[in-house]
Amino acid sequence: MGFGRMAAGTGDAERLADVAVTALRAVGARGILQAGWSGLAAAADGRDDILSIGEAPHDWLLPRVAAVVHHG
Repeated sequence: MGFGRMAAGTGDAERLADVAVTALRAVGARGILQAGWSGLAAAADGRDDILSIGEAPHDWLLPRVAAVVHHG
C-alpha cells in the first residue's frame, strides 16, 4: 500500500497506517506499507505480517505482490 502525498501535511499518516494495518489483519493478509511523502509506517508491535519500507522500484516490487493499493 502506498498513498503518496495524500496524507502529507494533514497529520493523517498515523491514522491511515492504522486503518491499513487493521484491514490487512482483518482478512489475514500480510502487507507492505510504502512511506512515500506521507510517512506511512506501521507501528512496531513485534509482529512480522506488516513491512514498512521507504522507496522501492515499482517495476521490481509490484510483480511480487498479490494486490496493490496505490494513490495514483
